[in-house]
Amino acid sequence: MEGGTVISSFVAQFNPGKSGEEDFKVRVIGFGNLGQELSQKDLPIGSEVFVEGSIRNENRTQADGTKLRTTEIIVRKVFCQGTHEPVATAASGSASTPTPATTTRSNSRNTPPASTRSQSSRSVGTQLAAACEQLDDIAF
Repeated sequence: MEGGTVISSFVAQFNPGKSGEEDFKVRVIGFGNLGQELSQKDLPIGSEVFVEGSIRNENRTQADGTKLRTTEIIVRKVFCQGTHEPVATAASGSASTPTPATTTRSNSRNTPPASTRSQSSRSVGTQLAAACEQLDDIAF
């Protein structure tokens, strides 16, 4: 914890769809309350989640002098596959969270509905586990 800001990160891995190509990896970062919620989660390796946020590209120089380009996602919301309610959300108006761009979508199926349930006293990790247990294994 640096300066009171909780930071949590994990690596998202994407299959390129072509045989012989390596999987594409992106670092996913959560700050503030979202970082704290993500750090308390028990996401097993291989969990399928949807991440909403902004992409940041950086050029870094490693200790040996080689240049490396990295891609990171700064998280605003995390959804478990098959659910429409976020399991972790950045606090609105947080100083450590980038301001989201305003977009208009013509297809409302792409936007998860706003949560109408009140937060229970259960931990977010418990809520995530319960939500993921209700999913079937058939991908569409």
